Amino acid sequence: MSIRNILAMALLIYSTTAMPLSAQDSDIEVTIAPPPPQVEEIPSEAPPGQIWSKGYWMWKGNSYVWVAGHWIEGHADREWVSEHWVERDGRWHFVPGAWQDHR
Repeated sequence: MSIRNILAMALLIYSTTAMPLSAQDSDIEVTIAPPPPQVEEIPSEAPPGQIWSKGYWMWKGNSYVWVAGHWIEGHADREWVSEHWVERDGRWHFVPGAWQDHR
């Protein structure tokens, strides 16, 4: 196997495992409510230019899995709205994290 194929395979594996789950699964609707958020200890000191994106529950297959919070690159003129679930008509809809303009 060539080094190019190995690198391509490694990139594919990384992109499907290390990418935030919300980026992979943005159109999710389930009938089971997510569990309460887990309590996470936010590190006391942020890396320069980073903000905390809190953890959230993601639906995978037939159950929820916890996605731990992590640091993301901040934007001075925008506000980060973390991934979350919204209930509509007895069904739970996943809302991916997104940047919003300050109001």
